Amino acid sequence: MNVLFVTHCTPMDGGNHSLLRLMVELQQPPYSVTPILLTPIEIKHSSSSILREAEKYGIKCIASRFYPFKYQSRSPLNFVRYTTNLVNLHVILHELKDVKIDLVHSNSSIFNIGALIARRLGVPHIWHFREFGDWDFNLKPIFGRAQEMSVYRDASRIIAISGNVKNRFVPFIDKDRIDVIYNGIPVDTSAPVSKHDSEVVRFCITGALNKAKRQYDAVEAMNILINQRGYKNLHLSIIGEGKDRTLLEEKVKSYNLGSFVTFLGWVKDPQLLYADMDCGLMLSKNEAFGRVTIEYMRANLLVIASDGGANSELVDDGVTGFLFKTGDVSQLADKMAFAIDHQDKMKDIAGRGWKFSQSHFLSSDNTAAVYNTYLKYGAVDK
Repeated sequence: MNVLFVTHCTPMDGGNHSLLRLMVELQQPPYSVTPILLTPIEIKHSSSSILREAEKYGIKCIASRFYPFKYQSRSPLNFVRYTTNLVNLHVILHELKDVKIDLVHSNSSIFNIGALIARRLGVPHIWHFREFGDWDFNLKPIFGRAQEMSVYRDASRIIAISGNVKNRFVPFIDKDRIDVIYNGIPVDTSAPVSKHDSEVVRFCITGALNKAKRQYDAVEAMNILINQRGYKNLHLSIIGEGKDRTLLEEKVKSYNLGSFVTFLGWVKDPQLLYADMDCGLMLSKNEAFGRVTIEYMRANLLVIASDGGANSELVDDGVTGFLFKTGDVSQLADKMAFAIDHQDKMKDIAGRGWKFSQSHFLSSDNTAAVYNTYLKYGAVDK
């Protein structure tokens, strides 16, 4: 079975991490899928690219020019970009002429080139919704909601990565056509043991540095704890790169928090750093799934998460982690203070989160569920 996987970007963000794992596992028995990966042409070199990672596993990769059909603004340039997809489609089909494609799997809701390819080839199209689009990235369809929904309704099946993502689209798409399949993450059955024995409680926040991920809230909470409440035995590591790094560094400097906050930049495998951490922060307003949340749990960290998006599906407040009202930095500071003041309880809750993560969100379950979707709704080997 030859499956064309289409992704909207090349950097190894959460969606592409999940896609790579899915493709790798589908190559193996009992599935024996042959994945072909289609990506946009890289505009600038990324420190980590799904193209290079996929090639390591022998996956055939095609880079071509195509654009989303959702943007933050309906500028003339974006209209032109989108309409060139009709030309780009012919180029892509020519590049695929020697490959028999049985099914197309689109890895994001913000572009429709996969739908166009599937329609031209006359094969099933599975659409994987990994974001809200409007709620998390303020993206809107270039030709309006009617165009967006008509394209989605043509899909053979839609996969949503959380119940919250499904609910966002249910007003426009029949709920019975959308399956919730949570992202899967490889599991390590041995509980990680922290390498540091300092009395300093170490917090971390991982993700692209931008307003959507709300690293600013973490800095504000640190200011409350250190400069207003007098705590000194804590440290925050900010893991990731992005356009807001300079502004965040200036905010840290303005609060005189330089000795309490460290910017670690982009890290290929942040899980290697988690052994030196105690708590992981997930502060996004609308996180479609929260892969990082599960990675925190797998690393035996206490998760402190906002109550927006899918976080409430992943974290049982006070049982497997803590939830706080999104954007309420005082409440966030309270949760962080609890971890500092009650370190034994912090470790107990982190331990329950680790146990929960061992039986949920397994990559093997995710792969099996996606493959079963292929069998049920696609013209594939049965």
